[in-house]
Amino acid sequence: MAPPIPPPPQLPSNLEVSAAKRRRAPKAATKSRDEWEAHRDNIHRLYIDENLSLESVMKAMGGTYDFHASRIQYGSKIKEWGFQKNIRENHMRAIARKKLSRQNADSSKASTFRLRNRPVPEQKIDRYMKSNDLGENTVFSDARMFIVYLS
Repeated sequence: MAPPIPPPPQLPSNLEVSAAKRRRAPKAATKSRDEWEAHRDNIHRLYIDENLSLESVMKAMGGTYDFHASRIQYGSKIKEWGFQKNIRENHMRAIARKKLSRQNADSSKASTFRLRNRPVPEQKIDRYMKSNDLGENTVFSDARMFIVYLS
């Protein structure tokens, strides 16, 4: 016959955690699709046109329009609406490749690039090329070209 299993040890009273201390922060109120759509233009203006950080947009929307939502809710909507500011590595690489090929073909002609219907600043392209050691003599090993709207 197996020996009996001893009872679990008792925790000292100062280590016990009450249910009140384990509560989560209150959940942000869920906004309807119509509420978000009513503020879409304002969020776009602040986040994209005025280039404010997400935290600044959240504060401005709360203060000016009394529109309060969590960071995750804002992030989901920004992604859904395509308001991303960052340029993906593969897109920037394609832009750099195209810029270099145009420079090699005709260095007197300036090129402007657009992505998601917004201009890509020349300084951003140059910074990417400098940080990745891309110059006139760069040979790209990947032959695949990514689709980027160029003008």
